[in-house]
Amino acid sequence: MVLALLLVLIGFGIATAALTTTLASRTNADRDERSKRAQQAADAGIQTALYRVNQTDMSSLQLSSGLSLSSIIRQLLVCPIPQVSASGSGQIAGLSFTYLASAQVGKPCPSNSGSGTGDPFSDTEPVGHHAYFQAQYDPGLTNIGDFIEFKPTIVSDGLDNNGQTGSSGQYVSQRVEAILSPFMPWRTLEAGHNLTFDVPPAVNALGLKVAGTTLFNGTAAAGNNLTLDGQSLVNTFAATGISLSNGLTTPTALDYCNTLTKTNIALSLTLGNITKPSSGCSELVNRSAVQISSTKANCAPTTGAVSCSTLFNSSEYSSASDSIYCASGCPALTFQPGDYVFCDFQYNGSVSLNAASAQAVRIFIDNPGSSRCPGNAATHSGSQPTGFQRGYGNFVATHGIGNVLGLTHPSQAQVYVVGNGTNDGTAAYVTGDSTLSSQDMFLYAPTSNLTVTGGQTCVLGTCVNSGTLSGAFIGYDVDASATAITEDLGLLNYPLSNTLGPFHVKQYVECSPAYPLPSTATSGC
Repeated sequence: MVLALLLVLIGFGIATAALTTTLASRTNADRDERSKRAQQAADAGIQTALYRVNQTDMSSLQLSSGLSLSSIIRQLLVCPIPQVSASGSGQIAGLSFTYLASAQVGKPCPSNSGSGTGDPFSDTEPVGHHAYFQAQYDPGLTNIGDFIEFKPTIVSDGLDNNGQTGSSGQYVSQRVEAILSPFMPWRTLEAGHNLTFDVPPAVNALGLKVAGTTLFNGTAAAGNNLTLDGQSLVNTFAATGISLSNGLTTPTALDYCNTLTKTNIALSLTLGNITKPSSGCSELVNRSAVQISSTKANCAPTTGAVSCSTLFNSSEYSSASDSIYCASGCPALTFQPGDYVFCDFQYNGSVSLNAASAQAVRIFIDNPGSSRCPGNAATHSGSQPTGFQRGYGNFVATHGIGNVLGLTHPSQAQVYVVGNGTNDGTAAYVTGDSTLSSQDMFLYAPTSNLTVTGGQTCVLGTCVNSGTLSGAFIGYDVDASATAITEDLGLLNYPLSNTLGPFHVKQYVECSPAYPLPSTATSGC
């Protein structure tokens, strides 16, 4: 009997130990599962906040307009407001977005109180299965000269409350920080190195050059020297000048990092808001070189990828070198909306873009040493018109680019030049002629030597630069000449890529769990 009882007690002990181990294992497994749900909720918070901030109308911010940082922050922090179905079913038909009140700046979005989701806290959003997130976006705005740069972050806290809304001891949380890529909106003119304004003379009815002016109505920055260069005139003693207008942007802003030079410029010159920043010059103009996937289709208009040879005739396009090249006797060249990739583009004839729609014409010039352009290190033969380059990898349009939408939407014409890996190793040369009153486009060639003019006026055989430059022109060394240079504050295709918003994640950082978000959201990250 004693032995039997002893065996029973041993059996109970073993069973109890086994049950305890099993319960502990199940508890650990359950907590691990809940931790994973909390992590997924935190990730959902990152993506939700990223989506929302990318809905911001960046063109409305006027980041060089002198608005206070707090005003701009408010416009960047948008919160969802559920739209309940009008049928009375209570279903959520969609979301609209609203700006935060001043007192809410720097805090998570408030509760979706009208959604009927029963959020456990006033600033959480549900993702299902008793999981929630709390996300906070910090635009990280800083002033560099007259401009504003973003160094944004998003911190998201994911929570699994195990269905126990009133018992914080049951919560499991995870916290993640997303560091977004720095971002500075486009200026009218940007030079990674030197920027020169060539102020053109005017021409009178007798065909004589007389003093001219350039009306600059926008923003510009030079990573090194800024030069305002008027032309010394033989036929008149009047001085050439430049005026900076407070039209579209207030104040007009020209920033430079090294030396300001004025040549043949009147002493009465109005310089407006021209600044040499005391710090931050290394970031003032710091654009990344373009990268083009080797698998990207060469010719992809709105109808889909097609052979370039079917779109352009043999006098325009060479399939052997994958380039558009014509030095003389060039027929009119027209692009339909869509994307085009070439190893070289040099054209001494009329080029127009038929893009009177929401989709832009985008022309990419690849690195001549890329896999797309084998053997294109050779030089072009024959005589070269002004601006033409012997090598490949350039964009040259000696008669300008005709943009159907013109001044209203310059970004309907977009040109991207990869370069050959050497600053000023390739050229972007776009000069308007007497048939164009304006040159309106987005031209991105951060490692190329860029020359751009608005057009020409010719009287009795004397021609001078004239017309308007409108949009954004980015190069390494930049020379711009026009009678008016205007910023585009309403880019129809902003951001320029339709697949990527201006804000995107550069790096994820895991933070120590803390719910709710601490007053300094990034502490412990």
